[in-house]
Amino acid sequence: MRLAAIVLCGGRSTRMGQDKAALPFPDGTMLLRVLKRVVAGIPEGAPVVVVTAAGQVPAGLPAAVRVVVDLAPNEGPLRGLEAGLAAVQQQVDAVFLTSCDVPFLEPRVIALLQQELSGQRGVMVCDSERLHPLCGVYSVGIFADVQQLLAGGERRLRLLSELPGVLRIESRLLRAVDPELGSLRNINTPAEYAAALAEPGRQS
Repeated sequence: MRLAAIVLCGGRSTRMGQDKAALPFPDGTMLLRVLKRVVAGIPEGAPVVVVTAAGQVPAGLPAAVRVVVDLAPNEGPLRGLEAGLAAVQQQVDAVFLTSCDVPFLEPRVIALLQQELSGQRGVMVCDSERLHPLCGVYSVGIFADVQQLLAGGERRLRLLSELPGVLRIESRLLRAVDPELGSLRNINTPAEYAAALAEPGRQS
């Protein structure tokens, strides 16, 4: 199976008060840290797409990373997924979808989700509290479904879970490779960012 990765970083970062993707981290920025972990978890040479907002120019990206601009501002991550899928759907069979604010993403989770995709159109993580569609692997065949949802006025990424053939797997299954479930830990506020920077042993 040919796999690509899509990293969404075009959100408004309202709770953070500044662009989360550009926040300093030991790897340079939070986005660069996430990209490093994504690249470690996908096949060598697999396409990596960063979806940005118009006017957002991430600094220091590796030359192999493709930047795609989401030209429909403030319409949410479903629109960003559409832009990412449009960029890679002719090259690959499936995509790993994540965001720029998961600095503790475990690369091995990507392979685990890819294995679960066998025979399915998508796999996303869920737990007792909510769905995690931004920790999922999806067949590029859902591109038409995404477009149909958007055309109907939908913007919620969680609606991917209602598409035929999209499987939900429980977060506990990730613990085999990600014991602390860092792959589901989003950094949304200044306090969460400060805690992430200060956390012992979690900066590499």
